[in-house]
Amino acid sequence: MLGGGLIARMLRAEGVEVVFGIIDGSYVGLYSELPRHDLVE
Repeated sequence: MLGGGLIARMLRAEGVEVVFGIIDGSYVGLYSELPRHDLVE
């Protein structure tokens, strides 16, 4: 598992339901993992 997946898993474990924001190139790893952890609508 890469860093983005780990952060997404931790956010979900803390009860986060939706992540939103302006994504730049440095967050592509995290952004691509959000749907896998049900963190986007």
